[in-house]
Amino acid sequence: MLASLLLPLPLLCPQSTVYVPDHHPTIQDALYAVTSGDTIIVRAGTYYEAGIDFLGKDVLLTSEEGAARTTIDGMSSNSVVEFHSGESPAAVLDGFTITNGKKWDGGGVAVLADLNGNASSPTIQNCVIEYNIGDGGGGGMNIAGGSSSLVRNCLIQHNTTTHYHGAGVVIFDSTPVFEQCTIRNNVAAGQGGAIQVWNSGSFLYLNGCILQDNTPSNIERTGMTGATGVLAEYSLCQGDQLKFWFGTGCIDDDALFAAGPNGDAYLSHLAAGQPADSPCIDAGDPAVAPGGSTRTDGFSDTGLVDLGYHHPPRDLLLSISNLVAGALTTIEVTGNDPGDAVLVGYSVFGGGPINSPFGPVFLTPPYVPLPALTADPQGKAALTAPVPPAGAGRSVWLHALNQTLGMLTNPLAEVIQ
Repeated sequence: MLASLLLPLPLLCPQSTVYVPDHHPTIQDALYAVTSGDTIIVRAGTYYEAGIDFLGKDVLLTSEEGAARTTIDGMSSNSVVEFHSGESPAAVLDGFTITNGKKWDGGGVAVLADLNGNASSPTIQNCVIEYNIGDGGGGGMNIAGGSSSLVRNCLIQHNTTTHYHGAGVVIFDSTPVFEQCTIRNNVAAGQGGAIQVWNSGSFLYLNGCILQDNTPSNIERTGMTGATGVLAEYSLCQGDQLKFWFGTGCIDDDALFAAGPNGDAYLSHLAAGQPADSPCIDAGDPAVAPGGSTRTDGFSDTGLVDLGYHHPPRDLLLSISNLVAGALTTIEVTGNDPGDAVLVGYSVFGGGPINSPFGPVFLTPPYVPLPALTADPQGKAALTAPVPPAGAGRSVWLHALNQTLGMLTNPLAEVIQ
């Protein structure tokens, strides 16, 4: 099955995907090394780095195992991640916990214009932005300089300001969009516990979000008059039903959070064993497809999309063992439901990525699909395959898809021993 591993490829051939710390010891080192269009995959762990700079490069910086297992700690010395060189929406920060940052504006993430006034508008998704400090404002995020950033499926919580406004997010002269985000338990010394919007050139749009338990309020504005600058739709905005921006599909209620495997920002579900259903269940925009899970038992969101941050559903884990030349290797995908259909593919040409309906697949064509698998009663799908005797020292990339759930696993990049 792995016969094509006999191709005489060098161990470190030119590639569009690099791993941290395998190929570069730090995230910043990897960003220096790559070019626009490349992908950086960060292994699970905690990385103590501050002021991580995308350097104007439109790259995908993603974690291998998600925000619950991959943390960037800013050591209270700067913004944790910065975009200030005109990055486009193709510059993507995906799947990290961003914490312990500290700066005047934007302790966690700072999005600014470049020196010529060109806006930076990165995409920030699937991140947990928590326990950051804005000495001025924007403990969690500062979005400024004409940015039109998309912030999608992020949990922004427990951020603070020391002096001013917008503990979760502060916005200056920008038009960001927030989709499926939960912004809660942020405390501002001034106004806007969740978000502060500054200047008449700004416009904030929220869809599918939860704003709750922010102090002293959720959203406030500065430099605006009348009903301008903010619109929320299909969102839970606690205590805000009389605000002008409380739009179509919005509800004013308690989200009923529940504690689960990765914290207490899940939604209460009768089906998962909680005493009541959250009002956020099936309350989202009918035009938005569900994805991920709001349930403590990890089952996928179905029907109409739930409001707020979605955790990765279940824990689909691809692993490979005994990858030794001349031996039998075992490839496993765990975390499936019994009977699920699972596909595994591999490439010896690199780690992609290539686009698919399920997200980026980290295999460079031509890749090889292995025989279709069916998950056993324990949710495991496995196979064994011979490794060519001449394969020692060569690289192989693997990725898997649960066809039943429509979910990709973690990708793998391994070297044959």
